[in-house]
Amino acid sequence: MGALALLAALVAMSGCGGSSDDTNAPRIPAAISGHLASLSDEAADSLAAGDDCTAEATIGELKQQAGDAGAEIPEQLWHELNAGIERLSSQVACEPAPVVPTEPEPKPKPKDELKCPPGQKKKVEHGHGDSGNGHGSDDHGNGAEERCVSARADEGNSGEGGD
Repeated sequence: MGALALLAALVAMSGCGGSSDDTNAPRIPAAISGHLASLSDEAADSLAAGDDCTAEATIGELKQQAGDAGAEIPEQLWHELNAGIERLSSQVACEPAPVVPTEPEPKPKPKDELKCPPGQKKKVEHGHGDSGNGHGSDDHGNGAEERCVSARADEGNSGEGGD
């Protein structure tokens, strides 16, 4: 993490007053350097924890904040700061979690269909329910009952009475 150490040192030291001999040395204002150092520390903590994706997001914020403060950062330090951020960014390998396709909701299973043996066919008879209207009710309110009948015995009969 050499780039991180360089970046943290650059940011932290540039905000310090330094020795009295360095009165003309370029400095990043303390409030800005403190904020950038804090973001740098957050990125370092995320990298140390193995969370490259959080580190990448924090480095993105660090780039944004450094860019926003660009006019207040001396040019010499600006180039060093950006180079340090770029080196740090190049060490991050965030691989987003794979997108797992969601399964579509299963379609409701149809009511168990009656399967008739060979030589028989399905016959639907409408029952007479309690409603008094001549129509019983099944799951769909149809009052229908399915059953298997001999294919020959039902020839010519529609299954409905002459009501």
